[in-house]
Amino acid sequence: MEDKPLSRAQRLYIALGPLLFALVVALLPASLFELGARVAVGAVVWMGFWWITVPVSPAVTAFVPIVVNALFGVLPMGGVISNYFSEIVVLLLGAELLAIAWQATGFDRRLSLKALCVIGPSATQQIVIWFVLPAALSTVLPKQNGAPLVTWEKAERSIGWNLLFLIAGGMAVGGMISDSGAAYGQKWHCLNHAQHFGD
Repeated sequence: MEDKPLSRAQRLYIALGPLLFALVVALLPASLFELGARVAVGAVVWMGFWWITVPVSPAVTAFVPIVVNALFGVLPMGGVISNYFSEIVVLLLGAELLAIAWQATGFDRRLSLKALCVIGPSATQQIVIWFVLPAALSTVLPKQNGAPLVTWEKAERSIGWNLLFLIAGGMAVGGMISDSGAAYGQKWHCLNHAQHFGD
């Protein structure tokens, strides 16, 4: 897989992120906000700008708090880094690594083609399967383990986003049916993380 060169707009957005951070830190009144608070707000603005404009991968954007905290020491670094090794983050990182390997070898396309052959091209069949499969998985799998199993491919077209919401709905229903499934809110939280990791 070759990386495309950055466009002029992407380079501009990359530079604007830290610039917005610096402006927020400088312009927020020191009489109302301590340095730590200004740095935190600046980091949120920087990350929000990069998430909206996407000049770099959202996975890169997610590491902005580590860089900012290393430079300004707002919190003990151990507390910041421990948030990156929660159960869900490690799970989604593993799913992303699998997805990268599948994409590099073409397995994702072969699997998608096989699924189309088995399920069929009908929109009704696709809707039923992509709702029922996550619902069934989330009744027997604990927490968010079902989401990476059914969201392995990037959602680049509108049908992909529709499928992601079908999957999330199915997982929410399955999670409500069984105690071993995750709670409704955790399913949607997992889907949100899966969207960002899929880029």
